[in-house]
Amino acid sequence: EKRETMTTTTTTSIADESSSLLTPTTTTLPLQPSSKISNKSSSSLSSPFTTSSNTINSRQQQPQPQPQPQTQPSTTTTTTTTTLINNSTIPYKTIHLPKSSQKIQISNLPLLTSTHPTFLTTLDTDLVQCYHLLPPSLHSLLRRTTIWCNLSYTYGPTTSPRKVEHLTTHHSLEYLYWIKDNPQKVYGIEMYCVEWFMKSRNYWNGCGLILHELCHLVHQVVFGLECGEIVDLYEGVKGSGILDLVYRRDWAGLEIEYDTAYAMINHKEFFAEMSVTYLANSYPEVTCVVGAGESIKQQKGGIRQCSPVITCPVILQRLDKNSSTNDQSFSNEIVPHCNKFYPFTKHQLQYYAPQLYKGIKKLWEQIEDWDDPYHQYGITPQLCLEDVKSCCCCFGNGREEEETAGLMEKEEEEMVIMDTIDL
Repeated sequence: EKRETMTTTTTTSIADESSSLLTPTTTTLPLQPSSKISNKSSSSLSSPFTTSSNTINSRQQQPQPQPQPQTQPSTTTTTTTTTLINNSTIPYKTIHLPKSSQKIQISNLPLLTSTHPTFLTTLDTDLVQCYHLLPPSLHSLLRRTTIWCNLSYTYGPTTSPRKVEHLTTHHSLEYLYWIKDNPQKVYGIEMYCVEWFMKSRNYWNGCGLILHELCHLVHQVVFGLECGEIVDLYEGVKGSGILDLVYRRDWAGLEIEYDTAYAMINHKEFFAEMSVTYLANSYPEVTCVVGAGESIKQQKGGIRQCSPVITCPVILQRLDKNSSTNDQSFSNEIVPHCNKFYPFTKHQLQYYAPQLYKGIKKLWEQIEDWDDPYHQYGITPQLCLEDVKSCCCCFGNGREEEETAGLMEKEEEEMVIMDTIDL
């Protein structure tokens, strides 16, 4: 494992005030995560201690004070060393899944297949379902997208590494460089922990989890991450409070069944979450059951009244603690997906938040009409994104250029959110 060392040194020289030579303080600042470093020439800095020759001559005619004993300047040196985990050289094995034709990269393939023998088949099945749900306009783009799969993943300082398990879509090349990861992962999807994926996908009834990440990519390539239409829709919903208190199918270890919808994290999670809900078109029987807002605390029957079929044993055990049919095994049964937070389905979204439904519907109508400009060339998202975002086939306001430092701070903030809030 390769590691990178960053050393910062601060040196301060202190001279006696009565000394004829005054040495200004010199400080070397630690390297900050930014691709833009401003270097100012010392010649552009005017010294406050500059004196004209006339002033010097006039001072020489005045009585001079007795010279004071010279004091040797003292020097204090502080050295701080930070060693970062280098994930940029992790070896991956390329595999093309047979049914979905999806390209995936797997680290430690022998160990992964021995510890999770059904993983490849499960992921392939989920992706096939996603392609059935997504419009044909997206198929070529998504098949050219790489999914990176790990058994485990840590990053950051070696003295205090951060372990993450969730899934993520890499929007930023600069952020990957900053955390010492492989730049080829940009505009791809990464699975930090295969075991976490195999368990958590059941909260979405299967393909909804990977579909969430695919929708992040659609957001970036088709609209741009700062699309004004999406941001405005998110801000309107946030201001209305309609998703402040809703059911969630896993409870995240809490004793209550409701929480703030994950869609309220930011406008990017909002688009992905509402898209997963909008594409869940297979449960019309739970359309008119509202499970949100303050009234949720008084509702009888709880989540059973408004949730689609439940296949996850963790949920079943919580609902039926005395049921003899419950066990701790995770079901491989293939059922239509739903979202993990209410509204769980398209029909619930239409019934509970009709204006939000109309906004999401309009966005997906634009996606259906999107013309992939690089389809015939088979170019991957890594090579085409910068052109696609400014192309006439993109809708909305497009992705606005951000300061590199600010962009990386956002990426880091979202990594922390994903690490502390179980999606």
